[in-house]
Amino acid sequence: MIAPEKVELLQELLSGLPADMAARLAMAVEVDRLADGNGLPHGLILEGLRPTLRNSDHSRTLTPLRMFCRPFEDLLIADARPEKQKGRILRSSVKPVWRWLDTTLIPEAGAAYEARTKTAVLGFHLDDAMACAAEFWQAASSAILTALASEAGVKAARKELGSDTAVADAREIAHVLAIGPEVVEIQSALPRPFVALDEETLWKLRAIYDRIVEKVPDAAPFVGVIAMRRLAQPWQALKLPLFVSRTTQDTLISSTDMGLVGEAIFCEMEAHLAAIRTTRVAGLPDNIGHARLLLEARALAALKQWDAATSLIAVDEAPDTRRLRADIYWESGNWAVAAQKTEDLLGNIWQGTQPLTTEQRQYVMRAAIAYSLANDETSLDRLRAHFAAKMAASPDASAFAVVTQRIDTQGVAFRDVAGKIASIDTLESFMTDFKKRFDKVATN
Repeated sequence: MIAPEKVELLQELLSGLPADMAARLAMAVEVDRLADGNGLPHGLILEGLRPTLRNSDHSRTLTPLRMFCRPFEDLLIADARPEKQKGRILRSSVKPVWRWLDTTLIPEAGAAYEARTKTAVLGFHLDDAMACAAEFWQAASSAILTALASEAGVKAARKELGSDTAVADAREIAHVLAIGPEVVEIQSALPRPFVALDEETLWKLRAIYDRIVEKVPDAAPFVGVIAMRRLAQPWQALKLPLFVSRTTQDTLISSTDMGLVGEAIFCEMEAHLAAIRTTRVAGLPDNIGHARLLLEARALAALKQWDAATSLIAVDEAPDTRRLRADIYWESGNWAVAAQKTEDLLGNIWQGTQPLTTEQRQYVMRAAIAYSLANDETSLDRLRAHFAAKMAASPDASAFAVVTQRIDTQGVAFRDVAGKIASIDTLESFMTDFKKRFDKVATN
């Protein structure tokens, strides 16, 4: 037994190690534990290293528990929530579920799994270890779902696991374990951090999703969430249904399943908004205070709190704030104000001799569409008169002619162009511009 003061000193020492050193030490400790070594306080050392390892991208030793978690690792969160949220599994639920399987549900299968995977990992037969894990995923999934199939079973599970949230997490773990091999395919198709979804990757996801729908329908909603967690820009996951539907009558993922992705994103947005609000302090440098203001307004808009977002930046007339304000009115469907604010961004540029930039042409198109949707023929006529010459010499000449037709003559072609303009991700554009503009803030 190590004295408490020595434990504290050990934890302090370990938490200060550089990431690469912490990763090497963790690997050595985990290998020693796999080999049933008893000369080191494995748990204490790994606990002290965990904060550093959590923020590190170094590979870790394949342990029986880590391989067990592989299918649902993208769904794990550290912070408890007031209510259980689908697609989010608490890290604190994992070990109780693991113990439940190991001691109550399938103790013999659990012991065999641990012994076989330890032998395979120590012998560097990693493919054998993963094959063994895949077998155990199915056994564990079946055991958990069978145990939770009755009220009596749920009651017994609650006693074993300690809470209703842990029981709900166990059920989700079981559903995802049932599609473990398919999840591994998703993870291979989307190595972290995956930057941009292309059509080839989308078709891969479609094929995997279809197999899951046939095999375990209850697990299908998790496909979008798992994909989202692996993207560098998680909100790209909301585009998943759009790409394939352009070329087929089908969609990539059902709207019900994609609703779970949206819920997860907005839940994270709420957490980010709360974090941003904690930075409201007096005396911040102007550039940092401005950056914080924009982030809070953008987060409010992402949560569809339109009035709160526009009120927050109502008196700020900085160029980037004016752009954000126009985006918010556009996203909220306030077409009359969105059109006015977007046209205001262009100023008198129609009078100059320089051709319009891509961004400026997008603003012209968006203003025209918004004036049409607001049924404001007078403003649409003015916009057409101002920008007809410049747009006629641009790649958007045909599209501009379509969206600036008289409102009573607009039809399918207008809807097609408007749909393309509406599909431009204003949140992604904002975050890209924000990063470029404020990268220097942290170093100044």
